[in-house]
Amino acid sequence: MKHLFSVILLLCLATAGSAQNILYAPVLGGATDTSVRILFFTAAPVSFRMEVARDSSFGGAEIYTASTDSRLHNRGLVDVHGLTPDTRYYYRVVIDGRPDTRQGSFTTWPAEGTRRHYTITTGSCQETDDMKAYDVMARHKPDVFIHTGDWTYPDYMVPGYPTTEEFIFKGYEKRYTEKSMKEMLPYTLIDYVADNHDGTGMGIHEHLRAARYREDSAKGIVNYFDIDSDLCKWRSNVIQGYMHYYPGYPLADTSHGIYHSFRMGNAEFFVLDTRQDAELNVRGFHYDSTANHWTFAPGPQHKIISDAQMQWLKNGLKTSTADWKFIVMGVPFNKNARHLINLGIHYQDLELADQGTGFRLASSWSCYWAGYPASQEDLLGFIRDNNIKDVLVISGDTHHNVMDDGRNAGLPEINASGLSVTGTVLAHYMNLIGVISGYPNIKKYLWNGGGNGIHNKNYKNAFGQIDINGRESVRMSFVDEDDHVICALDIPHSSTITKEKKQRKPLYLKRVERISFAKKPTPGIRFIKAMARTLLHKKKIKTNGDLT
Repeated sequence: MKHLFSVILLLCLATAGSAQNILYAPVLGGATDTSVRILFFTAAPVSFRMEVARDSSFGGAEIYTASTDSRLHNRGLVDVHGLTPDTRYYYRVVIDGRPDTRQGSFTTWPAEGTRRHYTITTGSCQETDDMKAYDVMARHKPDVFIHTGDWTYPDYMVPGYPTTEEFIFKGYEKRYTEKSMKEMLPYTLIDYVADNHDGTGMGIHEHLRAARYREDSAKGIVNYFDIDSDLCKWRSNVIQGYMHYYPGYPLADTSHGIYHSFRMGNAEFFVLDTRQDAELNVRGFHYDSTANHWTFAPGPQHKIISDAQMQWLKNGLKTSTADWKFIVMGVPFNKNARHLINLGIHYQDLELADQGTGFRLASSWSCYWAGYPASQEDLLGFIRDNNIKDVLVISGDTHHNVMDDGRNAGLPEINASGLSVTGTVLAHYMNLIGVISGYPNIKKYLWNGGGNGIHNKNYKNAFGQIDINGRESVRMSFVDEDDHVICALDIPHSSTITKEKKQRKPLYLKRVERISFAKKPTPGIRFIKAMARTLLHKKKIKTNGDLT
């Protein structure tokens, strides 16, 4: 008993100088080489001081005093300025003279223009309890982590989202309490843009629930769109919630989207909002009621981002002095995804068990850049006409991890979309459909840099990693939840000599993992698998292999 009392006494003495008032976070965002934004939430409204110092003992710390905002669920937000570039800092919140037990640290970026090695991690689609990818990511010590959306799925996990400010907050509360990730947040500079599940997938005017079909005694299969116009009025809630509950960068237009930019060393990032600001994807489809047939022929006004956002992007790319320019977005850019839309149109009446028809495939892929050819051609033409070099794409949404050197995608692209999902077998089944339908290997016509299931059997959750090697090259790779590299692709800078430019061959994981499919694959994966099985069964269906 005496021994037990001594242990309790020691524990009490050890914690006497600290307390825990912070409920969620802290989260580090809006970083530059001399500043950072730190956000947290407390259990009740309190006055606090934020201490920021170069050593963990907090000697000579800079002091910021403020109070948590009871109107915003006791949010504390501190803009820390005047920091020294490329320097490690420690921070803590002190309430009633006692430091909170939740503390953290970060390293400021080198001064703008500095050429050195930088590590960026990226990913999207965070739906399950499997968070092992974050444990691995933390060990890689990224200079910044870019989350490209579906950071949890509040549109179905938080009933009522996004109808009120209260439900918007609950969506962020869920994000900041995610297993494993919450341990990484206080030590990792991050940026984030909402995608369809965390932004409700709204278009400017209407929202697509789903592509559906019904049986008609005279016409047979009748495909149609289920449209919901109510969700669009909640768009402002999503944008306001982002500004209130995430420590992000200043938005270029607070009325239409969450697009913004930032500079890190010799790289600049243009983060687009392709969901809040898009024309509804179904506007590219046209129905012939007499023939009961849909075609996909989007016109020049069918745009994935508004004219204002496009002009903002063009101006940024043209005036950027960075060696590397990254366009970041929630959806893939790959222009050859148009083949998948055409494939779905070609098989639009093909029933796929409980997964709908081929029409659903066309609808699913039409919300990506390939479904907005006017926007895509406009941007690619601008980059070409203005001789803008070394532009790469970071994207998400698809529940698997794939990349391309630009020959298919139009620009080098890393699509990292499997942080925490039930299955990453999409590319495998897309490839199977392609073979059945007369298409070439997916590596040749869609993602030539590889990924989950492309020349390997690694279907594990993973994150994307981008290593900037000064001005010489960028390496894009995928790292799985066991810290194994799935594949990698080197992209040389335009100034690199011709001999080095030939090093664009993807590097594949030599050790082949045993294939392991999820017991409960996502609806998208179930749909692709159903289409593959149906096409295999219905061998009488023929195609000349040219569905364009």
